Amino acid sequence: MEAGPEGSPARLEEGALGLARLDSDRALKRPRQRDQQGHRGHPSGPYLGDESRIDLDMATAPKLVYAHITRDPEVRGGIPCIDGTRLAVVDIALLHMRGYQPEEMLDYYMRPLTLAQVHSALAYYFDNREEIEGYFEEARETAERVEAARTAYLNQRPGV
Repeated sequence: MEAGPEGSPARLEEGALGLARLDSDRALKRPRQRDQQGHRGHPSGPYLGDESRIDLDMATAPKLVYAHITRDPEVRGGIPCIDGTRLAVVDIALLHMRGYQPEEMLDYYMRPLTLAQVHSALAYYFDNREEIEGYFEEARETAERVEAARTAYLNQRPGV
């Protein structure tokens, strides 16, 4: 068990694929809210009276921590990468889109990966599909801008 902010206990539970879930109720010390009469309510939601309250924590999912996936602003602009490498989740996702099986991805790059690293990258991709596909769209737009600039430059040159 780890200690959360201000020494409060934070429980880290490991789930499938090595993903950990942080018990946010214990990790975050939220100030208790007061209702209109000045009574203290539950830290997670508004206090509605003597016995009733709305528990807003039930509506929020716990934050996932992915084993083997890190973000470092100094490595590939801070996109999610496999720890200890410069291989990004988008690289593994691209292999997946091309039909590669996780076992085939292990030796695809110069640096061999473990099956746990590949599965963790795939889990991150499936859980954050919009984010990863946003990287693909950004790369497409950049390639189009580069090609347009190249074409404009070549059209300016006489005799080409």
